[in-house]
Amino acid sequence: MSAAWFALMAGGGAALLGILTVAVRTGRVMHRRITDFLDDWAGQPKRPGVPERPGVMARLAAVEDAALAVKSETMPNHGNSMRDIVHQTSIDLAVVKEDVAALRSRTELFERERHDRED
Repeated sequence: MSAAWFALMAGGGAALLGILTVAVRTGRVMHRRITDFLDDWAGQPKRPGVPERPGVMARLAAVEDAALAVKSETMPNHGNSMRDIVHQTSIDLAVVKEDVAALRSRTELFERERHDRED
């Protein structure tokens, strides 16, 4: 065995050790990220001092329930939904506008008559 061969083997071993170190570190980071993702997906049970974290499917079910609640308020159902109430309020407002316009006309008429009497 010559010194050149020994130096070559030492350099190759060091390079291999460096490559393995980088691979192990990268593998650890990837493992931690995948574990975090799976924990977030599945959720975490309640532990002492830490509240429960629901998983993606439980949170999605809550979003679907909220969407159904909003949908039920935006569909007419003979007077109980928000849409029905807004529609009825719109009709009532139109009636009030007509009444105000009629009162304004009468008030203007009374004002003209009063003005004519004073002159």
